[in-house]
Amino acid sequence: MNKNGLKKVYLIKSAGYEFAEIDIAQNTLLLGESGVGKTTIMRAVLFFYTMDYSDSVLNLTSDTKKSFNDWYFKEYNSHLVYEYDREESRFLFVVSKTGKINYTFIDITNTELDVEKLFIDDAMPVTLEKLNEKIQKEKLPNYSTTIRERYINTFHQKDVNNKKIKQESILDFSLFKSVNQSKEFSKTLSNIFISSRVSSNSVKKSIVSLIDKSDAKIHLSEIRINLAEYVSHKDEIEKFEKKIPHIEKLADKFTEFNSNRKDFKVSANKLHALKESVAVTMQKVSLKIKNLREEEAHLKESFGISLGILNNEIDATSIKTIEQEKELRELRVKEKEYKEKNIDALVNAFSKEKEYKSEFKTYEDKYIALTSEFESINEKYEKIVFQLKKDADDSIFTLKTSNLAISKKINSDKNELIENKEQTINTKTQRYKNEKEALEATFVKEREHFTEI
Repeated sequence: MNKNGLKKVYLIKSAGYEFAEIDIAQNTLLLGESGVGKTTIMRAVLFFYTMDYSDSVLNLTSDTKKSFNDWYFKEYNSHLVYEYDREESRFLFVVSKTGKINYTFIDITNTELDVEKLFIDDAMPVTLEKLNEKIQKEKLPNYSTTIRERYINTFHQKDVNNKKIKQESILDFSLFKSVNQSKEFSKTLSNIFISSRVSSNSVKKSIVSLIDKSDAKIHLSEIRINLAEYVSHKDEIEKFEKKIPHIEKLADKFTEFNSNRKDFKVSANKLHALKESVAVTMQKVSLKIKNLREEEAHLKESFGISLGILNNEIDATSIKTIEQEKELRELRVKEKEYKEKNIDALVNAFSKEKEYKSEFKTYEDKYIALTSEFESINEKYEKIVFQLKKDADDSIFTLKTSNLAISKKINSDKNELIENKEQTINTKTQRYKNEKEALEATFVKEREHFTEI
């Protein structure tokens, strides 16, 4: 048998057992008369692998009419415990009912654990709280949840899309590599279970919910009225929030445009300065050539200066002119590069700067207005809460004052009643004394009279 998988099942105050341990580590044959628990064990095993207790999955038609929940968790503090292995690791998976259904994973790899001692105290199953205390005392790594989807995720490493499942537990309690693998295995197991011909009606109804639900109502009518003004602006605020990404993109675009505009201005200024410098230089060169030629003609006519000297000067000037023409060609190449970089588009974008600024300013004004309005509403709300608290404090003080006055009145009435009662008693006592003295005097006279007779 594969070393990975379910090894033992423990029924603790479950399905009619106080404590039962079923070892299924090897090939297991279940034999017995009807009612001895064959279907109970098979249902428990099937639930472990399918992770579902509904009729459609268990597909049972036995003579038992109790649902999975009613059968295995009929008693309070019932536990259904599974011991399973994964490679060299051993784990316990515990399904408990102490009000709600709770799912607990325990790593028992490095301990020789007595499951009966862990779950039984003084012949009684422990509560979930007591179980957690024992787990902490034994320092056993564990993970617990009441949410069914989370415990199912804990059993798997990857989801149906073969993506790694983000586990809440730090420890790895998984048994299956993926959800698809467990589905395929549980389907095969279900088919084997159905074909075993064990009749059972124990799963006639699907469990709608394992978690108790309670209605919780909060009366906020007064606060709702006070917040009506805020709610009325909710749609407008949501519309503005939807436009925030567009505003951010617009701001980024505007920032990029400013950066490009600065670069363009610098390059354009350099090019313009270079053009002007070349133009001035060309004018100077042309003027100098003209002056030299005029001077050459004048010298030829006036002094007969050798043409050789003049030609040398002209050649030198021509060389400078060639260098200037070379610089001019380089400038034209740069001009072409700027055109390829779409300088015209940058110029057009620069012309729309005012439009972008205006649109940005409009959104900014709306944001400021909404922020101001929200702060105003929030201030009103705080004032209302403060007033409600003050009214409540005043009411409490009034009640305390009224109670104090009533207490004083009760004490006064009590004292007055006691005084009246004491006065009445004293009056009656004096009257009884007087009557007693009169009777005693009468008795003495009568006795003297009888004595004389």
